[in-house]
Amino acid sequence: SEMKSEFVSNVSHELRTPLSSIKAYVEMLVDGEADNEITRAKFYHIIYSETNRLARLIDNILNISRVESGGAKVQRERMIVTDLIKEVIDVMLPQARAKHIELLDLSTSVAPAIFADRDMIYQVLINLVGNAIKYTPEDSNGRVTVTAGLSTDASMIQVAVRDNGVGIASDAAPHVFDKFYR
Repeated sequence: SEMKSEFVSNVSHELRTPLSSIKAYVEMLVDGEADNEITRAKFYHIIYSETNRLARLIDNILNISRVESGGAKVQRERMIVTDLIKEVIDVMLPQARAKHIELLDLSTSVAPAIFADRDMIYQVLINLVGNAIKYTPEDSNGRVTVTAGLSTDASMIQVAVRDNGVGIASDAAPHVFDKFYR
């Protein structure tokens, strides 16, 4: 069915992101681009955490029927969004560099801790930053920025991912939150 093939394409997209990140960092290690222990340790850490994320994504896919039936468990934990943003930027940097796109974290350090599902927030950020990179043309003085800070009334943390890419067509805008809409 069409829904099933959409699902499969969506899942492969979700799995491809950590996989291409792992591949990029392994290639940099193989090419000797990590010329000191600190850089190597950083690369290893990213590979390790992306491998764990890949395993969790696979677990989530196996549990997808629970999501469909509304029984998905949200694992809330205390987390600092700005730390998560730094992680996302580290992971997505090779993809941005490959297209000569500047990837910047413009977050303020005033964002307090929140209780949220870390993996879910991480996945949303990875998808937003990944799409921003994907839809910003190569060698176009491309720039993707991520910002996080308190809302004006200080009741919530707002995160914004901005790019100077092609943008969303006005007729597509109402559909951006539709399931599987691309």
